[in-house]
Amino acid sequence: MRGSCSAGKARTRWELIARGRPLPERLVVSAFPAPRLPRHAARVSDRTDAELVADLDERYGGIPPQIAADADLTALLLPVFRADLTLLDKHRHGEGEPLPVPLDVLGGEADVVPAEALTQGKEHSTEYVRVRRFPGGRFYFRDDPVPLLSLLARRT
Repeated sequence: MRGSCSAGKARTRWELIARGRPLPERLVVSAFPAPRLPRHAARVSDRTDAELVADLDERYGGIPPQIAADADLTALLLPVFRADLTLLDKHRHGEGEPLPVPLDVLGGEADVVPAEALTQGKEHSTEYVRVRRFPGGRFYFRDDPVPLLSLLARRT
């Protein structure tokens, strides 16, 4: 469940319609600012490994200690993190029609993505936009997944 999947929403909408496919029942975005807002000041993809690890710690709560303690595993995963962040660096939000599906925008109360950045996505849906913040940081669902699972289980 990544907010970055909203980057291609307009194109995806038209592809679904062109193929006669149904649109999703709703879009759920977690811990990600509205698409038109800047993501971060520096290009994360150009950083050294040490800078990348520090940025992951600052922005996302770090790499889990079990992984960080294993140098081989960290070396294996850093290129994956770098590739993911490179996609974010290169993405530019284009204008497009709002999706005709409900939008749930979720985040942690202690996340680096401020509440204002979550609420600014309202123009991306013609249906309801529900913003919900949960106790915790970026990965609020790790400590207590029940509130998130309950929200996802509800149809509206």
